[in-house]
Amino acid sequence: MRIAVIGAGIGGLATAIGLQKRGHSVSVHEQAAALTQVGAGIVLAPNSQRLLAGAFGMAVSGTVRPSALHLRRWQDGSTISRQLLGAEASARFRADYVTLHRADLIAALAAGVQPGTLHLAQRTIAVRQDDDGVEVDFENGESLRADLVVAADGNRSLVAEAVGVQTVPRASGYAAYRGLASPDLIEELGDDHTAWLGPDRHFVHYPVSGGRFLNFVAIVPSPRDEPESWSSAGDIGDARAHFADWDPRVRRILACTDSVGLWGLYDRPVHDVLHAGRTVLVGDAAHPVLPFFAQGASMALEDAAVLSSLLERATPENLADRLAAYSAVRVPRVRKVQQVSYRNATMFHLADGPEQRARDSRLGTPGAGDPLRDNDWLYGYDARDEAAVALARNS
Repeated sequence: MRIAVIGAGIGGLATAIGLQKRGHSVSVHEQAAALTQVGAGIVLAPNSQRLLAGAFGMAVSGTVRPSALHLRRWQDGSTISRQLLGAEASARFRADYVTLHRADLIAALAAGVQPGTLHLAQRTIAVRQDDDGVEVDFENGESLRADLVVAADGNRSLVAEAVGVQTVPRASGYAAYRGLASPDLIEELGDDHTAWLGPDRHFVHYPVSGGRFLNFVAIVPSPRDEPESWSSAGDIGDARAHFADWDPRVRRILACTDSVGLWGLYDRPVHDVLHAGRTVLVGDAAHPVLPFFAQGASMALEDAAVLSSLLERATPENLADRLAAYSAVRVPRVRKVQQVSYRNATMFHLADGPEQRARDSRLGTPGAGDPLRDNDWLYGYDARDEAAVALARNS
C-alpha cells in the first residue's frame, strides 16, 4: 500500500520503519525544517527496548543502563525504596531498562528509514478521505494521495481533527522544567534513575548521552496553560524557587545549569477506537499520557510495532479489519498505562503526614512495592506477541 506518515517523532519514524520492512511504500512528512537536537531525557523500559532490536532492527547510541530505580524523600534525601535495575531487570525481562536523550533516539530512527522517505518543511493544512484513499495538502502547495495515513503529529493532532477524532487536551495542573546538568554530578549522585518525592511536586534525574549529561525533570504545580513544546524556554530562577527548601543535592543540580525548558503536561481520555476510515493514530496523537510513569516513548514504539505487524500483507481491501484489530489491541493497554500515570500524580505528591508515611512504609517494606514484580504486566509485555494473536484472528 501507499502509506503517508504525518509527523517525524518517535511514533511516526518507528511506524515508517516497521511498514517499510513489510514492503509498503511509505513517506514521512514533518512540518519542521530540520530534525534538531530538541528535547531532553527519556526512558525506554524493557517493553520498548526489546522492540528496537527485535521489531525495528536497530541499536541507539548514548543509552545508559541505570543501576536502580531510587525513590528519595524531598527534604533530606533519605531512601524510600531502591529497586535494582541493570542486570536484574535485563535477566527478568530479556531487555534493558535504559535512559537516553530523545535526540539520540530520533537520530537513530531517522537513519533507519529508507533514503528519500523523510520530507521536511511540510506542514499539513488539510486532510480529506473517501472510500478509496486519503488526500493530504501541505502549506508549501504540495499534496499527496495515499491508501492510508498515519497520524503521528502529537497531542493536538491536526490530522485527527480533520477526520473527526476529538483531540482536546486536558490540563493536568502540572508543568515540567527540563534541563541538562554537568556530568560531574553523576559521580556524586550515582547513575540511578532517581525520583525525589515531596508535597505537590517531585524531582527526577538520571544520566543520558552515554553519561555526558545529567538529565533532570522538575514537576511543579501550574495553574497556567503552559505550551506543550520540547523547545519552549522556562525561567531557571522560577525553577530554583520551587525547590528552594529541598535537599541540597536537588538545589545543586538546579544551580549547575543556566537554562531550562518548560513543558505543560496534558493528556486526554483514550478513545474506544484509534482510527477513522483510512486514517490511524499513533503515539501522542492517539493517547497522550502524563510522564509520571515514564512510558510515553515506550507506548509510541509499541504502537508502531503492533500497527506494522498487523499490516503484514495488508491491502486496501482488508485494511478496515486490520485497523480495527489495532484499536482492539492498543486501547486496553494504553488506558491502563494512563490510569497508573494518573495514580502516580497523586501518590508522588502527598503532603507530609499519615498518608505520606503509609506510602513510604509500603514502598520501603522488603518484598512490597517492588517495581519489577509489580510491573511484570508492563515490562514483560511484548507488543509483537499481541499483534501476532490479533493477526491470526483476522487471517
